[in-house]
Amino acid sequence: MMKNASVEPNIVSFSGLIRAQTAAREWKSVETTLNDMTALNMTLPSKIYSSVLAACARGGVADLAVVLLKAKIEAKSQKLSHTDFLYASTAASRHGDVSLSIILLEQMEKMIGKSLDWKSYSVILAGCRKAQDHEQALHFYKKMKTSLASLPPFAVSDTISACAQAGALDDALVVLEDAYSQKVIPTTQTYRDLLHACTKSRNSLQALHIFNDMQEQKIEIDKNTLEHAILACARLGQKQTAETILEHFYSHDRQPKSWKIYSSMISLYYSKGGDSDIYTMVSVFEESIKENIWLPVSSYELIIQALGSRLLVQPCLKLFRALSNPSCQLPAKDMNSLAETAFHFFNETKVNVVVVKGTKGFVGSNGPDAKEAANMPEQKLSVIQASSEAEQKQILKSLSHLHNILSAQITGFSE
Repeated sequence: MMKNASVEPNIVSFSGLIRAQTAAREWKSVETTLNDMTALNMTLPSKIYSSVLAACARGGVADLAVVLLKAKIEAKSQKLSHTDFLYASTAASRHGDVSLSIILLEQMEKMIGKSLDWKSYSVILAGCRKAQDHEQALHFYKKMKTSLASLPPFAVSDTISACAQAGALDDALVVLEDAYSQKVIPTTQTYRDLLHACTKSRNSLQALHIFNDMQEQKIEIDKNTLEHAILACARLGQKQTAETILEHFYSHDRQPKSWKIYSSMISLYYSKGGDSDIYTMVSVFEESIKENIWLPVSSYELIIQALGSRLLVQPCLKLFRALSNPSCQLPAKDMNSLAETAFHFFNETKVNVVVVKGTKGFVGSNGPDAKEAANMPEQKLSVIQASSEAEQKQILKSLSHLHNILSAQITGFSE
């Protein structure tokens, strides 16, 4: 490259070029320049090697780090250091190649007689976490325990996370107990990895234990953590615990609301099955609508089943009206599925629905709507009031999903 530019190459010019290429993260160009230097029997100064290796470590550029380390090994005039191997191993670890990371540190032990220290273990275990290689993580964790006087917190956290992410929850919990016994507190992300593993394995009781640990250790509780905790409560049927958690965290508006939390609470109240639970479940649904948060169709099915089992027509129709909101965008197949669920419960009632515009008229009032409605059996009458013609049309549109399926006679009135 330099020859093409009529520049006489030397160590200084090559060093400057590599510095510029490294700063621009042009890794292929760095490798090309190194090959040019090799062809000219030139060797970079030790400081340049180290600075480029450090950049590779930061960027996880494993291939170039190995090339640099190999070049330094082959350059007899260069003295290898513990830091050189550590940089190369870190690059491999961050690249996700934990096997290469381990090989490089083993070479360090052989070539310069440097045993693995806490930095080395931290590099390896960080790579294990990224690769979700819990077997290697446990192997080096046990080796670290026997060779170091104290456990590095980040290395412990990475071991737990590697196990949790790989689904080895029991192993992760053993290491967690080790950490607690040595007064080592895992990182926030490690606690979140544990919670996710508990949820995935449906170990809800352990999930709540982890959540309580996080609170005791004053670990930040984010929206995702709350979702795991409330889901665990729902699976365990722990209504009071869930309500206490939500009251504590939502009373100060510390967390945004989440469809997952609404969905879990609906599932929880449905499973409890009491009359008060069902009405609270409807309140949760109404709150989600008010917040413009839409739930999975499975949550709406639970609501319809609960209302249908009690023949509560009005709240059920209110749900369909809400779901007709354009912002909901519930697919037609899901809406039909919900209507079929409603049909299962309401088919025998032959519900008649009257949409009333601009009046408070019920059966017994003097309004023209009431005269029409008076011909219907009172126990089969459900009245929805509309304040305007536009709202009346919107109601009729939403109720049209039940028109045939519920055998509902839907009639619009005007004054």
